Amino acid sequence: MRYGFIFAVMILLLAGCLPANYTFDDRKALTEAHAHEAEEWFSRNMPEAKVKSAEVYADGVDILSIIEGSYTDGGRTYHYAYDYHNNEMYFDRYYEETMQALLELAAEKMRIDMSGISFNPLYLCIETAVEKTSEEGADIKIASFDKYVPARDDYKKYAREILCEGRNEQVSLICSVYTEMIPAYDPGVFEELKGLHNLIYMTPIGTSGGDVIYRAEYRPDSALYCHAVMENAAENLGVGYHYKVEDRFAGDGSVLSHTDEIEGEDPALTFSVEEDGKLLITIPAGQARPLVLTKKAKEYRGQTKSTGERFFVWDEVGKLGDEGRFDEACDYYMDGFIFRKNGLTLYTYRSFGEEAGTYSFYKN
Repeated sequence: MRYGFIFAVMILLLAGCLPANYTFDDRKALTEAHAHEAEEWFSRNMPEAKVKSAEVYADGVDILSIIEGSYTDGGRTYHYAYDYHNNEMYFDRYYEETMQALLELAAEKMRIDMSGISFNPLYLCIETAVEKTSEEGADIKIASFDKYVPARDDYKKYAREILCEGRNEQVSLICSVYTEMIPAYDPGVFEELKGLHNLIYMTPIGTSGGDVIYRAEYRPDSALYCHAVMENAAENLGVGYHYKVEDRFAGDGSVLSHTDEIEGEDPALTFSVEEDGKLLITIPAGQARPLVLTKKAKEYRGQTKSTGERFFVWDEVGKLGDEGRFDEACDYYMDGFIFRKNGLTLYTYRSFGEEAGTYSFYKN
């Protein structure tokens, strides 16, 4: 059920479009009928805890067999979700400790410094029964809880179970590694870390260094490489493009398929700056997408074959700040772009149509 989170998101999206199969009174009645079961769990397993609130879980369409709320223990407040259909308790207590244990395990197994590793937040997917308050609706559904873990105090053991042993039916583990050099694909990592779903390596992009892999996303059955070609066009002006290459593997490690977004195209990058300041860029036609790194402006416009005489507005790639993953300060952008700190802004043009590969870039 590694894709349970995706299913849960789809359910939530649909919930905004479908009518609820329950009433306010249904929800109140089911809370009154089952809240005591969560309290009884605490009485048996954590008698020192005090339940502060309890309400049956509803996703907007159906009511699920879960009581959620908060409790206090040792002067602190925590949140819980009790699946009374399966008699399982989950809470946000020990979440941070679990994440720290995952980092330590990954650093140990991959033999790299823990400061260069991060995991995506855990989204716990709980599969449970639907309370039938009408004839409509499913029998079983998935509820997704952000930053929850099973109610266990042996969080180091739990981290080892889901990362090393692959006992992670309720979560998808995505590990990111920030490195100066992206290693080649190694299926042995997934044999060592059986619960790892995605292993993503990221490195800064140079503004003058030819074709580099700045991001590699490895899975047990595939490797996706994100390439960037960048050159300095002038002071405070870097130009280039990015594209993807993907390999899919069979069980014996042989390559099932290979796709390259610029395969068969001339990989050359050419550019010129005209007297009026307009930048002209030519990149491989097709799926390659242009990049411009320059000073921030209110708006940059451009034209390409598909727009003809009309202009388009270049998209500003959102900047995420410096996460401190490298010795030198860096600018982190959305979509996995990282550049050495330079005070510039990154722009791209996202078109779903095939492009001829020639673009203009100029300030409005």
